[in-house]
Amino acid sequence: MKNIKFLFVALAMLAASAFTACQEDWTPGAVDSQQSVYLPVDVDVAAFEVGGSVAKYPVYRKVAGDEMEVEIRGRMIDPDFEKPENDWFTFAPSVIFEEGETVGYLEIYLSRDMVGKLPIGELYDAEIMISNAEYHGNYGLSRRNIQIGIPETWKEIGEGYYFDGLVCDLYGVSGVAVKAVYEESEARANLYRVK
Repeated sequence: MKNIKFLFVALAMLAASAFTACQEDWTPGAVDSQQSVYLPVDVDVAAFEVGGSVAKYPVYRKVAGDEMEVEIRGRMIDPDFEKPENDWFTFAPSVIFEEGETVGYLEIYLSRDMVGKLPIGELYDAEIMISNAEYHGNYGLSRRNIQIGIPETWKEIGEGYYFDGLVCDLYGVSGVAVKAVYEESEARANLYRVK
């Protein structure tokens, strides 16, 4: 077993040195326009509040300046919305950046018929993009797939211990227990998670 571990470490070091052996001078890319607008990479969901009719999704610009309006296109790409009767969501046609602000919010509206009826925990796929190429930057996202809906909510049901037997068995170690918090879904019965 020791020989296998040693062989694995030696191969990992060899691979790492192979990827770092060549050195080239680094040249920076083109500078972004001052009007560059981009979508966040770390926000995946435009969330409605329970009973709410508007969800806001952040859109950023590079430089805080004068008030600016940027056209945005949004569409549902979830297969459930290919039918015309499923017009639950409407996207605002633009985002307005207030003077001195680097963040604006794309508003997504829920139809009156669906207010209070949108299922909790069910998220729907959508695509948003910055329409005008003048605002596209070299480094930020100008088109992104997101999800829309009311995210799953959880309630804590107590603390306990989580035992890991699978990974420990792979390394020949007896099970390890760690203290964990257990939560139950408020929307779906018998759905739990461990934090």
